[in-house]
Amino acid sequence: MRSRTRELLEADGEFGLTALTGLEVSGFLTWELFRGTCPMNLERRAAGQPVSVTSAMVDFSYDRSSLTIGGKVTVPLALPF
Repeated sequence: MRSRTRELLEADGEFGLTALTGLEVSGFLTWELFRGTCPMNLERRAAGQPVSVTSAMVDFSYDRSSLTIGGKVTVPLALPF
């Protein structure tokens, strides 16, 4: 049995400013890189008489990368009572 491999790299950061009035403004950035391999069985079926099937095990590798950018603004509300 072949083994699967996975690698994950993640980096994130946040920056915020808070005024004396309670108003808060912040932003963030997150980056993820995911890489892996796994075995996969590929089959090919040929049409016609007789039907023949050929197959082989191959290593399937995949890469996924995502970048998330966001922000937040917090405004405090005071009730008069």
